[in-house]
Amino acid sequence: MARNKDPFPAQSVHAALNSAVRSAPHLTDDHRPVVALARVLAKRVDKLDKQGFVIDGRFDNVSAGMLLKAFDALGLTVKEPRGARRAPAREESLVPPSAEAEETTPPPPTDMEKFRRGRAG
Repeated sequence: MARNKDPFPAQSVHAALNSAVRSAPHLTDDHRPVVALARVLAKRVDKLDKQGFVIDGRFDNVSAGMLLKAFDALGLTVKEPRGARRAPAREESLVPPSAEAEETTPPPPTDMEKFRRGRAG
């Protein structure tokens, strides 16, 4: 009986990054600085993982986010999980409906407006 091999074996973030970089054909020399930064951040996240993300008594809530931004800059993030269904994007106006200009005819003048016009005119 064949056992299913785990496609994502447990490994350090640094090792996973290096594997992803090696198998990313779209990366060029222009990406070298971001790869270097990502490697530094990956090593930091690996160290933080062992320490519970606490350094000098303070929780580090920045390093992982910065690493994810580096992954995004390298095109190594998943934009949409394969097979996932997304809700269709809704086009929403930033202007509330009451503030939007409506193309309607103005309401008929009230008796008071007619009276004012008659006195002024």
